[in-house]
Amino acid sequence: MNTPRILMVDDDSDALLLLTRILGQAGFSNVRATPDSRELIALYQELQPDLILLDLMMPHLSGLDLLVQLQTLIPEGSFLPIVMLTADTSPTSRRDALRRGVHDFLSKPFDPAEVVLRIKNLLKTRALHLDLKEQRQHLQEVSMRLLEAQESERRRVAHELHDEIGQLLTVVKINLQCNQRRPAISAVPEDVASIEDSISAIDHAIGRVRDLSFDLRPAMLDTFGLIETLEWCLEKAAAHSPLEVHFKHDEFEARLPVALETACFRIVQEALTNAMRHANACRFDVQLRKGDGKLELIIQDDGCGFDSESAHHRAVGGASLGLLGMEERAELAGGHLEIESKGGKGTTIRAAFPFNAPTAAALTTAAVLTKLHSSNGEGGNEASQEKASPALGDRA
Repeated sequence: MNTPRILMVDDDSDALLLLTRILGQAGFSNVRATPDSRELIALYQELQPDLILLDLMMPHLSGLDLLVQLQTLIPEGSFLPIVMLTADTSPTSRRDALRRGVHDFLSKPFDPAEVVLRIKNLLKTRALHLDLKEQRQHLQEVSMRLLEAQESERRRVAHELHDEIGQLLTVVKINLQCNQRRPAISAVPEDVASIEDSISAIDHAIGRVRDLSFDLRPAMLDTFGLIETLEWCLEKAAAHSPLEVHFKHDEFEARLPVALETACFRIVQEALTNAMRHANACRFDVQLRKGDGKLELIIQDDGCGFDSESAHHRAVGGASLGLLGMEERAELAGGHLEIESKGGKGTTIRAAFPFNAPTAAALTTAAVLTKLHSSNGEGGNEASQEKASPALGDRA
């Protein structure tokens, strides 16, 4: 941390002079002080302090009143040390101050050594918090790039499977059908049966290639967007399993950002896999709605459920990456995800994403769009993947 910025507010001018002198002797040169509590907010916005010294009892606005105002300005998740200056050492006053965000106390009259030690300790804690925040942002950027690379590779492999392997299998099938009609073969029942078996195997292989291509990265997600892709995916799941699927969504005037569409699709895909493979669910509901400047994704199933807290601990230990993967995708897209589940009570997943996504999500979007534009020349026929009827989606 560079020269720490310290802001002091106390209606006792002598106390301010004493604290300024104590801090100056300790090497703190960037100190601002005011005896008028009404000036705190303006000074806070101007100075952006690293630590605040705040008197408890003042005219106009008390220290507790100022704490309430400060809490609306201090960014969520940040650590800004606030030290209460007070001659009132009663437990009630201290509890009130602690509840409003105070981190430490300095009792009047001041002990210079105690003042310096407490302030240095708090500033050291703030510096560690800032370093941790910077490292966390760096890890998020690395995770974001890894997800970008993963989606790009998925898109490439899905394209090769669908447009190359799939086409080759189709050519083999056509050749077999032509040979099947040749008189020399059609006259031999054993040869006809063998070719029919081969054609059936190839049909199965073509179906698996199509499924693998979709699971890796559905081209229709890039071409048609999230709503129609989810409709197709859920309708397909309902057709191939006893699962009863319901999808409701609001109407959206324009396409959502690419990173947001990808995050929502992958979260639904993971939840659907869990519901079908592990939860023994009979019903699976997905809701996609907008409100209060954010996109809300709600997923529910009526399966066997699980202890979400224990499952999260196991996931952190490496037992399963599904839950952590959903949380990380939501976070990197600028959102937040919560999982509620109990044994025998089913599972509910709630994710919320602000439409004005943060920098990480915006960078992801830009990177994916750049990749899409650069690959249009060689991958334009990805859109030829089958697009199902949107009959499943119930528009709210």
